Amino acid sequence: MKMRKIVITVVVGSVVAILLAGMVSRTDAEVIRIISPNGGETLYTGETCTIRWEDTGRRKVKIVLIRDRTVVRTISKKAPNTGSFSWSIPDDLSEGSNYKIDVMSLSTREHDESDRTFSIRLGRPRTGVLLAKLSTEKGKLRIENKSNLDAVVVLTFLDKPREPWRAVYVRAGEMCTTRGIKGGLHRCYFTFGKDWDRDSKRFTRNASYFRFRDPLKFTRQHRRYTVWTITLGLGYSPKTEKVRDSEFPY
Repeated sequence: MKMRKIVITVVVGSVVAILLAGMVSRTDAEVIRIISPNGGETLYTGETCTIRWEDTGRRKVKIVLIRDRTVVRTISKKAPNTGSFSWSIPDDLSEGSNYKIDVMSLSTREHDESDRTFSIRLGRPRTGVLLAKLSTEKGKLRIENKSNLDAVVVLTFLDKPREPWRAVYVRAGEMCTTRGIKGGLHRCYFTFGKDWDRDSKRFTRNASYFRFRDPLKFTRQHRRYTVWTITLGLGYSPKTEKVRDSEFPY
């Protein structure tokens, strides 16, 4: 912080009067202060966190994620300096309690990091593919989950019902299209529940398991590929049947 003196000079005839008008201060350095996450919070992968900071400047900022004083992820290279940034926490981050956020001005290099560490825990997967074996074909499966529970849809080949080759997570009230479905007959299984556990690949609460009675047939005719649409959560018709947890192929 520098202090600058303002002097006003008044000329009256041959008399020069110098009046000290006072002292004013001027901030030369841009100041950044992180508001949140600033320590003690628990964040979850698959969710959205709002990073907040105070700043006296107007240029863009760089935001990074730090763990044990090492940058593990660049969140934004040039974020608008609005004082907040919406961060979708990636699913591939490791669990830990030693994370910090650092926000740096791109014009002055002034920066600030979280005062204390915060935790990141594995949370709900985002809607999208969990497992996909390589395929050059272009069949599509559209999934709409109208249930109030999250769902996982699994495809297996009819002759290999215990070997999943496509698994898709669909959050409650969301929809997803998965491409690259191989031609042939596929068994289609699905499960509903809460609190997905990535290790066991199961919902730990309110879990139930089903499959469609008839297989889904994907074919290709010239350049046209089959597109199936399934809707979950509208009640269970004769087209579906319950299966045991042990029968669910994922």
